[in-house]
Amino acid sequence: MDNNFSFSGEDATSYLEVFLQKLIDLGVDINNKEDYKKGIFKLFNVELHNMPDLERKDYIIASNHLSDFDAIILGLLHDNIRILSKKEWVENKKLMSFVSKYYDLVGVNRNSSGDMTNALINLTKYLKNVSSSRHVLIFPQGTISDINNNSIDRIYNGIFSLSYLTQKTILPIYLEQPSMTDKTRIVFGNEITIDNKEDHRNEWLEELKILQTTLDPLPRTPNLSYKHLNNNKIGDPFF
Repeated sequence: MDNNFSFSGEDATSYLEVFLQKLIDLGVDINNKEDYKKGIFKLFNVELHNMPDLERKDYIIASNHLSDFDAIILGLLHDNIRILSKKEWVENKKLMSFVSKYYDLVGVNRNSSGDMTNALINLTKYLKNVSSSRHVLIFPQGTISDINNNSIDRIYNGIFSLSYLTQKTILPIYLEQPSMTDKTRIVFGNEITIDNKEDHRNEWLEELKILQTTLDPLPRTPNLSYKHLNNNKIGDPFF
């Protein structure tokens, strides 16, 4: 398993099998959600900083994206989190046979404006008019990349439309690249309230850049594949 934890759709099932075996080797009962969650946090040495009470209010969780395991970790922060995911994962039946047990994914073709609109409608319905706590997890970068190199045009603007339509607050998160040998630190930032239709992409991006500097020591330099190091501009392919 590569230490940058990124892989193609074709390799996803094989990586999942290796990953689950590592949990089993730790003595984790992967068929028990609470044991599985504890195992994930142990395997990736997860450390939470300034995490708010996710039972108190609903959030649109907006994280940076540094590996294909980001959602595996962040999707366990609460029992009710719907995750915006690339469609390749959702259409992979072997992968979803396990993933769907503990995760709620909405697949989207990131190159299709129609798909993005349908996903926005899905997430809006999910967040509105509910009695229990619910959250949505979105990676505004749309693909694995370093926020320090991102073009502002590459940031997904739909997340702010979702916040405006649902009146749910955006919760910025900086996630250190997951590691099985070092700490994987997750730091929660200042809530962003969207009460207009203006462009808030820079506000989120700058908050993430600030959040990474609050960690001591500073985050490890992301270990990204060549393709993920060079897909930060508008028009670059999604992987």
